[in-house]
Amino acid sequence: MRLRRRGVQRRELCILWLALDDSAPHPYLVSSLRKAGLAVRDLHWAMSENGQRSFGRYVEFGDRTGKEHPMSVKLVSPRMFLELARAPEDVLIIYELGLIGLYAGLSKLFRPHKVVSLVEGDYRHIGRAGTAPLKVMARRLAARFIDVFVANNPPAREYLIRTLGVPEDKIIVGWWLAGMPADLPVHPVSALPVAEGSPLFLCAGRLIPQKGTDLVIRALPLYRRQFGTCALWVIGEGPERESLVQLSRRLGVEDMVTFLGTVDHHVLKGAFQACQAFVFPTLQDFVGRVVVEALSAGAPVVVSPMTGAVGTVVHDGVNGIVVDPRDALALAEAMHRAADPDTSRALRDGVRQTSAALSPEAVTDVLLRAVARAQGAHAVQDMRETTGRVHHGRPDRGITVQIEKMPVGQPLHLRIGELVEVRSEAEILATLDENGELDGLPFMPEMLAWCGRRLRVDKLALKLCDTIEWTGMYRIRDAVHLEMSRCDGQAHGGCQAGCNIYWKEAWLKRVPAGESPLNPESSPTPSRCTLSMLTAATRRPQDPAAPGEKRYACQATELRRAAQERIPSWDARQYLQDVRSGNAGALATTRTVWVGLFNEYQDLSRRFLPRPLRIRDGRRYPFIEGLLHKTPAETLGLQPGELVRVKSKEEIVRTLDPDNANRGMKFDGEMVMYCGREARVLRRVEQIIDEKTGRMLRFKNPCIVLEDVTCTGAYHRQCPRGIYPYWREIWLERVE
Repeated sequence: MRLRRRGVQRRELCILWLALDDSAPHPYLVSSLRKAGLAVRDLHWAMSENGQRSFGRYVEFGDRTGKEHPMSVKLVSPRMFLELARAPEDVLIIYELGLIGLYAGLSKLFRPHKVVSLVEGDYRHIGRAGTAPLKVMARRLAARFIDVFVANNPPAREYLIRTLGVPEDKIIVGWWLAGMPADLPVHPVSALPVAEGSPLFLCAGRLIPQKGTDLVIRALPLYRRQFGTCALWVIGEGPERESLVQLSRRLGVEDMVTFLGTVDHHVLKGAFQACQAFVFPTLQDFVGRVVVEALSAGAPVVVSPMTGAVGTVVHDGVNGIVVDPRDALALAEAMHRAADPDTSRALRDGVRQTSAALSPEAVTDVLLRAVARAQGAHAVQDMRETTGRVHHGRPDRGITVQIEKMPVGQPLHLRIGELVEVRSEAEILATLDENGELDGLPFMPEMLAWCGRRLRVDKLALKLCDTIEWTGMYRIRDAVHLEMSRCDGQAHGGCQAGCNIYWKEAWLKRVPAGESPLNPESSPTPSRCTLSMLTAATRRPQDPAAPGEKRYACQATELRRAAQERIPSWDARQYLQDVRSGNAGALATTRTVWVGLFNEYQDLSRRFLPRPLRIRDGRRYPFIEGLLHKTPAETLGLQPGELVRVKSKEEIVRTLDPDNANRGMKFDGEMVMYCGREARVLRRVEQIIDEKTGRMLRFKNPCIVLEDVTCTGAYHRQCPRGIYPYWREIWLERVE
């Protein structure tokens, strides 16, 4: 990729946002970055997503009832490193250092991406949980691989410099801990009504000792005695809830306290807007994210001085009141002052004037500045054209990566995850020959429906397995598979195979940030192919032996002409390319290589070794051994949308003949991995095109295709075609 300053087309900058979970403010920042014109993929390493197991988990242990934060450990699998090593994004933004930071840094050995780390505060301030020698050592090591740090406040900067030894020129001090978006819908709070004239206070957070919720409850009897009644809503859950309930009863203020439990952010915002002040009596905190959320929602705050929020986002007498919560009378008086109408108006004015910097949009500017510095000055451009924002006085307030504009017909060298736009009909026709092909690959009429649409690259079509003659693997060039783009067979007699479409890069273009959905090239080259020629190319000449029978031509029937270079199994470069492109992980590829070597040996053993010396009689792994001479049938009448479970391998093998088929339909090794799993029926398949002859094959007994169940290439050298396997109903069972 070449960087250009002028006269070039912008390529969308791709970012991977890596966080423990989807808790705030991460979703808001991801959304804001996307609105700024960047392509952002978010990955929550401690959560199971899309049916995949998590990459790790967060564990707390030790004394949970003390005044210090409990010790915690982030257990992160090495699979996280493999995921980052094949991540196609330009920049990784991470929140955790330690193992996550180390994995992100080491992944740069395999991918030329940059790493930006967000640091919330001075970890030494949370006691042994932040100063454990092993943790500090891991953070120091990880810090050496980080390109830019964003310190949330000056204490965070000092921590980076003095504890982790980070050079000053790698640190940006800027507030990145965003509050709630202004357009977040507000939901009312389901709680007992507050008596008229009684001020309402809110306390929110985990119900653990160091959050100091008990100190607010202890201040309520003094508040009642000095100033009259009030109401306190407590939002959150934790191990201290029952003891807090008992405390309110012992102090006789249970009528003033309502425990609301855990609520979503819509309700939380409603609670902030309903209360006179938000009370944050923490005994120890970096910042207190909930304080930021309260200010962004417009609520004045009464806060403890033992939080990093004081002096950064909370200013005593301006948008909040700072008070030591361990002094119950002082806390009660501070709450009363915050509820005074005149003081409340002044504080709310202060909140409006100071909370603009807490919005996700303002924080996005800080993040863009960090990304710009990570990418280098040569990649910096004013963001006015891309995001509509105007920045003054800082040349690195926005970033856009520039690439040389490619003419139609030239390869783009796309990467997985990149956003592309399918070119217009006229532009694509200009790339085709008289047969409606480019480099031997047909452009099918079904593909016209995607013209002008934007999709992401799912896989790079680097190679394909020959399903016509079964002669091995072949190389195809300058082609990709796009997400959710499969042939519907409308121009091919209603074929129901649902093949994954091959897209030549010449038929696509990168989507520059801020560009309208349709932006065809001006004055495309005159076409040698027309729509009528494209339609005619879907038919093969009739076979004289079968007059009147239609024969079809499509990408699947012509793949061997589009991919003529055979790739021998011993060519290690193909496997390295699979990993480097992101088509397959390193472990999966290693397993494929070993399984392939074993199966090669099994094939040779059947030819040259006597039966007693063979392993499992020379059968290929995963050892499917059908024995029946006549295979059984079962009809379930499955319909699209029904939930089914794939039977176990043993149950399915009992329905197969020695060719591992049931009534002519093979059970392939690629299907074994789905045994025992549940999936929904995508459709019943009654006819498909025979790839060898072009004839339409009509099944006597329809088979089933399942949603998101495709060939992964695990036993076929990581072929990325993603073919749908066909399932006999006897191999499935309904899930009631």
